[in-house]
Amino acid sequence: MMKRTSILLVLTAELVLAGCKSSGEAAPEGTMREQFSALERRDSGVEVVARLDAPPGNIAICPQGRVFLSQHPFGAPTVAVVELMPGGATRPYPTEVWARAPGADGVGLQTVIGVECDKNGVLWLLDNGKGGGEGAKLVAWDTRDERLVRTYPLTAAAVPNSFIQDLVVDPDRGAAVLADMGRGDLIGQNMPGFIVVDLKSGEVRRVLQGHPSLNPEEVPMVVEGRSLTVSDPQGRPVEPRLGLNPIALDPAGEWVYFGAMNGRTVWRVKLSELVDPALSAEELGRRVSRYGEKAVSDGISVDSVGNVYVTDLGEGAIGVTSADGSYRVAVKDPLLSWPDGLSYGPDGYFYATVNQLHRHAVLNQGQAATQPPFLVVRFRPLAPSAVGR
Repeated sequence: MMKRTSILLVLTAELVLAGCKSSGEAAPEGTMREQFSALERRDSGVEVVARLDAPPGNIAICPQGRVFLSQHPFGAPTVAVVELMPGGATRPYPTEVWARAPGADGVGLQTVIGVECDKNGVLWLLDNGKGGGEGAKLVAWDTRDERLVRTYPLTAAAVPNSFIQDLVVDPDRGAAVLADMGRGDLIGQNMPGFIVVDLKSGEVRRVLQGHPSLNPEEVPMVVEGRSLTVSDPQGRPVEPRLGLNPIALDPAGEWVYFGAMNGRTVWRVKLSELVDPALSAEELGRRVSRYGEKAVSDGISVDSVGNVYVTDLGEGAIGVTSADGSYRVAVKDPLLSWPDGLSYGPDGYFYATVNQLHRHAVLNQGQAATQPPFLVVRFRPLAPSAVGR
């Protein structure tokens, strides 16, 4: 099965690149290839492009080929976001001051996981703040002119157990949709919901909280043969059940795909309906539909023909939910030790972060067992996507 999949990925390479060029996207793929050539190519189809000393969170790739990484808060980083440079070096981003904890003037970033770059080269940085909505904000930074575009406070749409950790952005529609897992302490009150941001007015609204599609399913998170646990207030191990986490927007900007972290279902809803303030909660809930199966996962993305790429935590793999709803493992490799975020580059590859999250003390009963290097890898998809997705 894996040999057939790897061959398929190779055979579709030319189609992928042709699709990128025909879609009208800016595709300076030669430049990106020179900057991020593979350090290691593996039989699985995985290519290692960076080895890092600190665990990354998510990844964002801009149309000009620049690559940005959030620094996962489990690693207690001193800076929240970095730019990945050729050769694997990193530098704080957007600036030394902005990349660090906010000062009295509010300039800075506290806890960032979600990052995304839009087609205009604007990098969107989702800061969860101190938790529970305190200090949470969405920051838009123009990577071409290197300037702050706008900051959007999110506190008004947060809840006491907020963990706002992923996002999609559509500048054409003037909207961002944020995924609030709603279980910031991992075991407390379950409060998942979407936060919709009107990028023109700055208005924020919370939608679909309590909808069944956002809630965790009764499936364990098993990684490397072990069911992950966290400590309850009495210090006893408890298996967490985490809801809304992975979220993606298709290349056409029509559908938002999402699912629970502890869940085996991909759901979707039209972006136009999700951001429509005229729809009641009940009516919006009826617009959500089941798309297909998935694995317990952290990140997802979507290509131009409806394949949903899933960072499969249990298998240490990248899986694919096809348009017919079926799920299969597509790329599997021992290096994929908790594949996390995905982003599509102008060179026709999907890039992914690998951060060994299950070995961090938070998910490993207080015992830190991570072993650098942490990775940025890439693989060929089955069809092209949109840069930054």
